[in-house]
Amino acid sequence: VLPRTRTIAATLDVRARTAGLFTMELVPTAAGDPLVPPDLPSAAVDAAILSAEAARLLGVRGGERIEAFVSRSVGERTERQRIDLAVAAVLPAVAFARPALFVPVDLLVATENYRDGLAVPAFGWPGREPTAAAPVFAGFRMFARSIDDVAGIEAWLRGHDIEVRTKAAEIETMKAFDRNLAATFAILAAIASAGYLLSLAASLWANIERKRRDLSILRLIGWQTLGLVAFPVFQAALTALLGAASAAGLFLLAQAAINRRFAGSLFGEESVCRLLPEHYLIAFAATLAAALAAASWSAWRASRIEPWEGLRDV
Repeated sequence: VLPRTRTIAATLDVRARTAGLFTMELVPTAAGDPLVPPDLPSAAVDAAILSAEAARLLGVRGGERIEAFVSRSVGERTERQRIDLAVAAVLPAVAFARPALFVPVDLLVATENYRDGLAVPAFGWPGREPTAAAPVFAGFRMFARSIDDVAGIEAWLRGHDIEVRTKAAEIETMKAFDRNLAATFAILAAIASAGYLLSLAASLWANIERKRRDLSILRLIGWQTLGLVAFPVFQAALTALLGAASAAGLFLLAQAAINRRFAGSLFGEESVCRLLPEHYLIAFAATLAAALAAASWSAWRASRIEPWEGLRDV
């Protein structure tokens, strides 16, 4: 949570050596700001992080310097103070669309106080002596831990008579789309899995029938029923594990290709396609369980083979 000053006070006139004067929004920021990638340096009182659009308008990059001006009207005259700011970094375009300067809260408070006619000793700006009372902020920026928490936080804030503007409607639309997409995928996966199980079961059954004479002779020379049952079970387990490993490898290649394709729309550590380690474990376990279930029919058939069946062909 970061406090915000009044919108009308949260602006600065900014220019660079190679560009004209632009009025830009001031956005409060601090360490851990979700809009600022962790690999970028943080803003200081004498530095700002620029949005991609602000950097484009000013024609500057990280490490360069810009001039900012804050103005106020006193009677019939206009007073203006100059702030020399370093460009600490430039945000990716997907982080913030509008031309803006991400600066510490202290700079926003200083510009608001100056516009209210107060002196700002930290910057050497003249004005009335400020009071010792704690500042009162007009609003705040808040980020939830996840999109699932936004609706609950909004309800809690409104329950305490705090009006907020959130992305709850857009989030609910995206979650509904996600649920529908997941349901569609689940139906397709269920159909594909059923076909896989039937195909594997039929293949194992046919394999037992082809090797019926060999299994009978093994039974004749002393193999127990458990050994015959293990034959299709082991074959199914090996097929499932090798197939799951191959599928995981192909998915990793597809994941890299998909994320690279949408890299321009991603921010920070975001990704379009990703599986966590526990997802791989669940997939391997489910594949193995399904394969063993498919092998149960063949295992039962193998357990019914008698030793004398192989003697007919001797």
